[in-house]
Amino acid sequence: MPSDKLGLAGAIGGNVLFGGNSAAQARLIVSEVTSTAASSLNGVIEVFGQTADVVIANPNGISCNGCGFVNTTRASLVTGRPTWAGAALDGFSVNSGALAVGAGGLYGGTLTSLDLIAGSLRLDGSITLPASNSAIYAVLGSNWVNYATLASTLQGRVDARPALALDLGAAAGMYANQIYLLANEQGPGVNISGRVEARAGGLSLDAAGNLGISGALKTGVAGSAAVLSAANVSASGGSIDSAGLALVQSAGVLNWTGGTIKASDVMLASAGNLAAEAVALQASGDVRLSSAGELGLKAGSIKAGGSINLSATNDLSLQPIRTDATVSSSGSTSVLTRFTRTDVEAGGAVAIQSSAGLVTLDGAQIKSGASIAVQGLGVALLARKDLTKTTTTAGATTTAPTTENLVQARLIAEGDIALLATGGKDAAGVEQGKLFVTGAKIEANTGHVSLLAAKDLDIAHDITTDTTYERFYEV
Repeated sequence: MPSDKLGLAGAIGGNVLFGGNSAAQARLIVSEVTSTAASSLNGVIEVFGQTADVVIANPNGISCNGCGFVNTTRASLVTGRPTWAGAALDGFSVNSGALAVGAGGLYGGTLTSLDLIAGSLRLDGSITLPASNSAIYAVLGSNWVNYATLASTLQGRVDARPALALDLGAAAGMYANQIYLLANEQGPGVNISGRVEARAGGLSLDAAGNLGISGALKTGVAGSAAVLSAANVSASGGSIDSAGLALVQSAGVLNWTGGTIKASDVMLASAGNLAAEAVALQASGDVRLSSAGELGLKAGSIKAGGSINLSATNDLSLQPIRTDATVSSSGSTSVLTRFTRTDVEAGGAVAIQSSAGLVTLDGAQIKSGASIAVQGLGVALLARKDLTKTTTTAGATTTAPTTENLVQARLIAEGDIALLATGGKDAAGVEQGKLFVTGAKIEANTGHVSLLAAKDLDIAHDITTDTTYERFYEV
């Protein structure tokens, strides 16, 4: 290799000792910083000669702002020290250090693999790997990380524990075919305010701390899943668009407000309470929501081409959101009260079950192309009223009529509909077993309606239609 031409610097002289001897050329380049200063990468790094993997390791921290890599397929940015097994790179010992990507971003033109191994990671710009077989791997926390496999083992930290292991800002993003994010240290959380997109593979995020989402996560090829796991999950306006499964798991509580989750199948699971408000869940297949605590849905929508299953250990409720407004016009003032209901619609069966609590369908609408089954210690179908009170003054006369519109619980199925209050004591030790229906509309187009209560059956002002003209009330 007496001479060669770099993409960045043009023609330069090569090392004559390597001329004609490709075996003597580097396959791995390790740059270890032993000073006490952080490293700043503000430009492109190019490997001269044949392609080689690149490692930059600095336990004091690394910042990248407009950095990138040429003529390398694997790059590793590490805020730790390399460990060796003889002459071979074994892994990295990370017990401190922050890795930051500035607004200029990181562009991995030829990279098929980018390793981000650090005590914490902050993104204000985008990481883009355009290669068709590219992957981003982030291992965050105080770990020993194996270089070959990226398997990690927690170890002690020497600096202050950060509040966030991963902080992806609103203007930031990650773009690659596959993306794997691991923050396995207890305490530091993960914040996703920007965009994470796995174009042709899976997206995995596993956090031992809390996960906050206000940004967007996407997978682009059929069958590619988006799998998120954390100690607690809180989303505000966040979205998931997955060509495969969308799975969100929480070891504690799961709260999701606003936004959308769209996938072939949607699964939300929480070891604590699960609450979703004004969220649109959409699946071409099935939707499954499960909570080992309480499950509460407010004013959202769930649509599935297949079945829908909602289950909780304790109370389960589908409730509306109330809004109040005052509208004034010439000579009159209207006070409006409106209830936005929860809508559930499935091409297949709908099952709603609480094993040790009450099920409340408050103005909710449930439609099924098959059957509907609702079961709890106690079951209640409730109704609200939209109100409009208009006050008009004409001379000495003031009128204030009120108009009403019923927002009732509606259960409509092609097949059977069954409501079952099994009875038993709830978490507070109160004996349940009552089935209470008021102002509801229940239609089983080709099946039967079955109402079963272990204790009391209370029906008031309901409209129950069974097109087979058979009605089953069992007490």
